Amino acid sequence: MNSWTCSTKGVGISELGWRARLPRIVLLAAVCSVMAACSAQVEAPGDTVELGTTSQTLIGPTFTFPLKVSANKRYLVDQNNVPFLVNGFNPQSIVTGVDPGDFNTIFATKANQGVNAADVWLIQDYSTPDSSTWDGIKPFTGTLAQTCEYGPCWDLSTPNNAYFARFDAVVAAANQNNIVLFTTPIDGPVGFHKTLVANGTTRANQYGQYLGNRYKNNHNIVWWMGGDYFDVDVNDKALMAAVASGIKSADNVNPKLVVLQLAPTTGTSSLDGDWSVWGGLVTLSGVYNYSAAYYKQHVDYGRTLPAIMPSFLMEPKYEDEEVTGRDTRKVAWWSITSGSVGTLYGASHEWQLGRPFPNKALINNPTHPGAIYMQHLRTFFEGPSGFNWWDLVPDRGPNDPVNGSTIVTQGMCASGSSSTSCYGNNAVRTNYYATTARTPNGSAVVIYIPSSRTVRVDMTKLCSTSTARWFNPTNGAYTTVGTGYANAGTQDFTTPPWTTGHQSNCEDAAPQSTNCNDWVLTLNTNAPCSGAVAPTTTTSAASNVGASGASLNGSANPNGAQTTGWFRYSTTHPGSCNDTFGTRAPATGGVSLGSGGSALPYTQAVTGLAASTTYYFCAIASNSVGVTPASAVLSFTTSAAGAAPTVLTSDATSVTSTSATLNGSGNPNGVASTGWFRYGATHPGSCNDTFGTRAPASGGTQLGSGSSAVSFNQAITGLTSGTTYYFCALGSSTAGPGLGQMKSFVASSGSSITMGETNILSGTDSGLSDLLIGNQAVLTQTATLQTLSINVKALGTSPGNLTMAVYDSLASGAPGNLKATTASFVPVVGWNTVNVVTPVSLPAGTYWLVVGLNSGSTVLAYSSASGTERWVSRTYGTMPATFPTTGVTQGTGHYSFNATLTTTGAAATATMMGASDVTPRVEGVGGKGRRIVRRPHDDEAIPARRIVDAVRN
Repeated sequence: MNSWTCSTKGVGISELGWRARLPRIVLLAAVCSVMAACSAQVEAPGDTVELGTTSQTLIGPTFTFPLKVSANKRYLVDQNNVPFLVNGFNPQSIVTGVDPGDFNTIFATKANQGVNAADVWLIQDYSTPDSSTWDGIKPFTGTLAQTCEYGPCWDLSTPNNAYFARFDAVVAAANQNNIVLFTTPIDGPVGFHKTLVANGTTRANQYGQYLGNRYKNNHNIVWWMGGDYFDVDVNDKALMAAVASGIKSADNVNPKLVVLQLAPTTGTSSLDGDWSVWGGLVTLSGVYNYSAAYYKQHVDYGRTLPAIMPSFLMEPKYEDEEVTGRDTRKVAWWSITSGSVGTLYGASHEWQLGRPFPNKALINNPTHPGAIYMQHLRTFFEGPSGFNWWDLVPDRGPNDPVNGSTIVTQGMCASGSSSTSCYGNNAVRTNYYATTARTPNGSAVVIYIPSSRTVRVDMTKLCSTSTARWFNPTNGAYTTVGTGYANAGTQDFTTPPWTTGHQSNCEDAAPQSTNCNDWVLTLNTNAPCSGAVAPTTTTSAASNVGASGASLNGSANPNGAQTTGWFRYSTTHPGSCNDTFGTRAPATGGVSLGSGGSALPYTQAVTGLAASTTYYFCAIASNSVGVTPASAVLSFTTSAAGAAPTVLTSDATSVTSTSATLNGSGNPNGVASTGWFRYGATHPGSCNDTFGTRAPASGGTQLGSGSSAVSFNQAITGLTSGTTYYFCALGSSTAGPGLGQMKSFVASSGSSITMGETNILSGTDSGLSDLLIGNQAVLTQTATLQTLSINVKALGTSPGNLTMAVYDSLASGAPGNLKATTASFVPVVGWNTVNVVTPVSLPAGTYWLVVGLNSGSTVLAYSSASGTERWVSRTYGTMPATFPTTGVTQGTGHYSFNATLTTTGAAATATMMGASDVTPRVEGVGGKGRRIVRRPHDDEAIPARRIVDAVRN
């Protein structure tokens, strides 16, 4: 048995410095009145500590934030590579519902209970509908024309510094107590879905930039994207991703982790998201599961696609919300023995903090068992257990063909049975599967057993003789079963009798009460094992192959010892893989793959290759045991030499006194290319990639590898009013760099005005296909056209690309000449806001907002009255230079369609021609090519007010 010395020296929360220098020390302040001795781990025959007390007070290692992902991508570490086991609580409404004077008391109390993380929501409607604080501070200073659940929708581009100062205080109090905040920027799908839709991606991105800039030096934050109960990947992914990308663009020096929350109940993880959207943003996986927590954690741990990353239990059911403290204990132990890097414990009295703080006492002096159980859990994993929790590999269940049920051979569900029938993602209360984790070298095994039974263990999975102990998860006490268990054959272990701690919160009546009798069995060799072998390595196909570069790919299983991976490549086939042929990539060192027991992918970019040439390569890895057995030699052929991207700089748009959008385009010329910008207040002479500020700071927009120009843009902030800025677009590929011409703009205090319909109309058209449709709008003063926006209600089975444009008005009132157009874009449901290709100054007058498709079909938000409308059938294609004069039909409807302009003069107004308050109408589709307009709530259609005779494909 491991011995350790208990001391209170340095245990105080304020004494952080010396602990930060120790990579793996857990400090325990003992409550010696309930301990037989302070020199040994708590040992008890069964139930020596009553529920509601604790035999140990754990104050864990001090962390240097921000958190990051370990080298082997399996767990979290701080900046000094100290492993971080998430043990959190959920004061979600603390920003709006709690007096700042209570912040430190709450966090200090929870830290003394072993808590190191908190789930906090910045913008939510738990305390007040519009997310105002309990004392009346609003989160934003501006509103939009649209109406949300709480009134006029907040303008996300106008954050109120006084409100976010309240969150500053939460961040500071948490940091003082060594707690990281899992922070949701805005609860999108529940209370603020309409807010996000009304703001669109541009304002959502600006809000993210504000958060990134404000908190880039506050490192105890993990950004939690999404919201509660709805799948943001379906409803709001583009808008939530815009917030995340805004944060990332502003906070890119020492970036924080980002986790995505998807819909619960059946169990989801961040890795279930749309990785074409989240792949460059999400760096930590969170499991949201109201059922058996082990099930989705097993799935997450076994995934290599779309990525390997740490996974934690972000939200199970909360204590006192259909579950008890016993259930919360159960899911937490399941989770961590199934590959999770921690859990956020939830309780109704914690997330519902609010004026007049009726639940504060419950947080500061917890009476709920769940909080006590979480403390025992962290004590077990971060105390002197004799093994490192971060080395544990889950035995992943009967459905895993490689690792399934290899250690516990009987008793996975019930004594004397090898059945795994209880395994599955069913209800917590009736699920009794025993989960197992092990160290890859066989030095330790941990088994969580949810109910009374005998388990049979394959002792050959241990590398040496071991000591067996029971850990009581209700009171933190150990009981030694025996020592000297041989690592041969099998051994049966029977759970001890249940205790008063187990009886508490047990809702199962006798004789089923033994279903509440959960225990943790540990088998520990108490010595390092040498069971590691040389890594097993696989070569995978090369990717990103261009004319002069490629990415080499492979994977390696460290097989229990610290492993490094690299590649060799050459234009000559080596016969077999070896570490002497060709060129080593990298030249020295390699990718650290940890010491786990499962294969991890790794990659290495190589450059300076010859065009149209075949290269041979293989993956190699090494650990302390030896170099990998020979892996397969694969080949790839570089593409023909291509030209560097051709880059053009376009005028800046959306210029204000402090911000602007830089625009450009790049033709990849057949080679995968990236585009970005440089800007500064001093003219550099010519475009280059060293002057001023890079936007974004790293990376850029992927332009593909086609042969036509691709538009790209970048929003910038922090400008000085009245200053002239010079900028240019740049691009790069393996074929070389591309430089655009220099342009300039003046950061002015111009105001933004709108012409057209900004409301989301209640009706729908019958589907835009081959029509060119225009709405009349009035501009009351000279202004520069910046963007066009249209609301899409639905996409057809084969949606095509939309193009929007502005035409002037002829003397007859009909649309005339093309003034400006957007590039063709792929529409999404909701508002689509796109920059015009070239901003143009428009004098006061009447104009036509026009939309057309390049192919496919789209359904738009529409009203059949209070507007002037023209439409005509036409062949799919670009916008014509003049609006057609033949075959045109006129109507009195209009669409949710508007233009945004800027002016440097006094505030102006722009309105929809003839627009007024419109009585909501419901529209349905009649026969092909016909729109039938119905009065609201009518059961049957009235005669159509107009029929569009154009053919609808």
